[in-house]
Parts: sequence; structure tokens; C-alpha cells
Amino acid sequence: MHRSRLSLLNGHRLFTKLKLVRQFATVIEQRAGTSLKLDAEWETAIPYSSIPGPSKYALIRGFAPGGKYHDLPIVDMHRAMRNDFGDVVRIPGLLGRADTLITFDPSIFEKVFRTEGQFPRRRGLETFIYYRKKVRPEVFGDTGGLLSEHGERWLDVRSKVNPVMLQPKIVKMYVEKVDQIATEFLEKMKTMRNTETMEMPSNFGHELNCWALESIGVIALDERLGILHNAQHVHGQTIINSVKDFFILAYELDVALSFWKFYKTPKFYKLMNVFDQMTETIMHYVDKAVKRLDTIDQTKSDASDRSVLEKLLLIDRRIAMVMAFDMILAGVDTTSAALVSCLYHLAQNPDKQIKLREEVCKSLPLKSSKLTTDSLNSMPYMRAVLKEALRISPVLAGNARQTGRDIVLNGYQVPEGTEVAMATVVLQNDPEYCPKTDAFIPERWIKGDPLYDDSKMHGNNSFVYLPFGFGPRSCIGRRFAEMEIFIMLSRIIREFNVEYHYGPLKYKTSIILSPDEDLKFKLTDTKH
Repeated sequence: MHRSRLSLLNGHRLFTKLKLVRQFATVIEQRAGTSLKLDAEWETAIPYSSIPGPSKYALIRGFAPGGKYHDLPIVDMHRAMRNDFGDVVRIPGLLGRADTLITFDPSIFEKVFRTEGQFPRRRGLETFIYYRKKVRPEVFGDTGGLLSEHGERWLDVRSKVNPVMLQPKIVKMYVEKVDQIATEFLEKMKTMRNTETMEMPSNFGHELNCWALESIGVIALDERLGILHNAQHVHGQTIINSVKDFFILAYELDVALSFWKFYKTPKFYKLMNVFDQMTETIMHYVDKAVKRLDTIDQTKSDASDRSVLEKLLLIDRRIAMVMAFDMILAGVDTTSAALVSCLYHLAQNPDKQIKLREEVCKSLPLKSSKLTTDSLNSMPYMRAVLKEALRISPVLAGNARQTGRDIVLNGYQVPEGTEVAMATVVLQNDPEYCPKTDAFIPERWIKGDPLYDDSKMHGNNSFVYLPFGFGPRSCIGRRFAEMEIFIMLSRIIREFNVEYHYGPLKYKTSIILSPDEDLKFKLTDTKH
């Protein structure tokens, strides 16, 4: 076996063993410190069946046309549920699904996370699991990936990919490439503007998806797709359309009521076809990477310069395929939606935009200056802008976990394995935790600023705001996503003054919350 590959694999094995030992010790410590208290609470707690919530009939009636919850955006639906039933709401399972608890208390969030045990669990998208396990086992085998695996299988995959995905030095490798993509897209934006109004076209949202795909593609697939300069790019357009269809169809089949488990509906077959299109397209690029890897000088002792995809291929080809698939699936609409939220709130708050531009100009004294990891790390206000934009306009409506043991929540018995949905988006826009909740105030995220102490989303209430999740099952692509957003936002703010004159930006609900408007931002050139 080649020395660099052997070294890499040995490093992964050691990492896995250390992680297992550390997690096992943590679980033992948690249980030793809390078991007596929990047992005592359990005996006197209110039975699970008494948790307030709608009956099955009331739930169906409420979501039917004319019902109280019909067609409500998910955030408004959560607020309505909280008003009707309180901080813990039991949603009865329908059509073969288990119950779900919707919770609105950060102390509950923390307790669920702190007691989730060695193998954090959450309900996955069952259509997604069905496709990989039943439809295409010849491609995925028994490697379901981080989105759908649980228990020891999940930990095995996560332990192998963590050293590849979470090391800052690996993210650093892609700053120059992602900045090049951002610079190219910036030039394209100039040509897309209406020469009279200086506004972006109605399809600007699609163009932002192209930017996001080109950026995550160079990381996940180790190749420039070329979609920025080719509107008819077959593979790129297939991926973008497939990702959009996935978020809509998976929401309708896995979140809303659906009979697909009992009767394979047309929407189910459409989603399987979407998965097939994505699988074949991504396999095309993974196969090309395998061929490139075979031609690399295998005598090279240092594997640190290898790409993310190459590192994953050295571990396991199926894991590399699954990770590439998942990075593309999770890294297009989400990243572009987060960038749009930043641009929108900066457009609505010119003083904040000026403050951000002053910070950006220190790292980019000229519009043509190069961005580096150090310059990105020296922009605290940029990071605060993203946090505040995701507070007001989140990409996800909350987090979810299955309870790792029998626990008591808000005085009620909650059995092990119960699905708990944490409606963080409701709380992070609640005056109780966020003063001036409707105001865009990035300063509330900067330590040392007076407005930081005014916010109640720190310290004991830090679980109110978790845009990337929490703990070992948090978003593994966070560093890459933030890097892409920071680079593109830096380039746009350095180059343009951003305005938006079409009223409040509306969002549509699917698996994610994404803008549902023509993004006609007005972009005028900055003076210097």
C-alpha cells in the first residue's frame, strides 16, 4: 500500500478510536451525573399522553383547505401551534409516522442535545433513504451517508470524513479557487444589469444558484463545471433543476401528508427520477476524478495537497460518492438563499452596508485586490452580518433530534426515541430573547459591543440560535458554506451599492426556506 494512503488511513483509524473513547466517556459521565435526577423526575412527571396538541382529526381538519393551518408558512404555523398549545406540542403521527413534539423552550433544546447519547439520531427523509437502499443499492451499497445513517454506521462515516471536511487548512486550499469564481460571477453581474435601471434581471435567483453550484462543485467534484459561462450546460442545469425539485417534492412526500408508503404516487416516481438524474450526473464527475487519481504520482509522500474528493476516494469510493452527492444537494439553494438574505437586509439598512463596506475595503483596498484566508478572518462585521441575516431570514426552520433516553421535558414524560422538533426560528425572532427583533442589528453578535450584552441569545440561551445545528451531528459543510458566502458578499459589497425597492422579501416553504421573489436588486458601482 502506498505510504501516503497508509498514513492517511491510519490517521483516520486513530481519530475514530479516540472519538469513540471520548464519546463513550462523555455518555457515562452524563448518565452518572443525571440519571438519579431524571429517574426521580420521571416518577412524578405527567404522562406522555397528556402532552397538549391537536387530535388526529383536528390535525387533518386544520391543514385541509379552509383550516387554521392551511397553506401557512412553516414559521407562522409553528407560532400558531405555540399560541394554541404552549411550549411543548404533540403532533400525532399519521399514515404510519411516529409522533413529533414541537418545542419552543431553549432549556428543552439543550436538554435534548445534552442527553442524546453516543449516537445522535434524527428522523431522516424516508424517500431519500428508500432511494439509496432500495432503488440504487448497486451505487450506494449500505452507505447511506450522514443525512440518513444512524448509530455506529453514522459514526463510522462521520469519523472518516471529519478530518477531511472540518480542518481549516483544507478550507484554506479553496479560497483562491472560490474567489476566482466570485470574481467571474461579479463580471457577469455587470453584464446582466438593466442599463437604465441598473437592476438585476428577474432570473437573478437562478444565476445565483449557478454561482453556488460552480463554487461547491469545485470542492465536491474537484472540477470547474463551467456553468457560469454556459447557460445550456447540460450537467449544471440538470443539477440545479434536480436540487429545486428535490426540496419541493421531499417536503410534500416526507413532511406533508402523503400516501407514498402505501401507494407509489406520481410525485414519488418523479422524485426517484430526480435522484436518478443527480446520481448519474455526479457519478460522471466522480469517475473522472478516479481516473485523475490513478494518474497522480503515487510516490508522492505528502497527501495534504490532495483535493477533498481525492482524500475521500483514498478512504472509500462509495463514501466519496455519497459525500459529493450530499454536498451538492445541500450546498446550492441553501448557500444562495443565505447570500440573498444578506444582500436584502443590507439593502434595507444602508448604514449597516456602509459599515460593512468600510471593513471590506481594509482587506480589499482595491477592487482587484486578492482575498486570502487571513483577510476573511479579519472581517468580524461580515460574520455578524451573516448571523443577523440568518436570524431574521433563516434557511432552516429549526433543528430536530430523537431523544437518546427517557427524559422529562417541561414536566412531561418523553420516551426514548421520540422525535423533538426545535422551533428555533420562532424564538430567535421573539422579543423575549431578541430585543428589537424586527431590526437588522449585526452588532448584537459582536462581543464588546453594547448591543451584544443587550441580546439574550448568548450564555444560557445560546441554544435559541443554531443555524448549523449543534454537536457531533451539526452541519459538516459549515466552513465551506461560510467561506463561499463571505467571499461573494465581500466582492459584491466592494464593487456595488446594493438597493432593493420591491417591498418585504417573501420566502417559500419547502425543506428549506428560500426567496420567492424576482430578485431585482439595484446595483450601482462604488466610486473607488
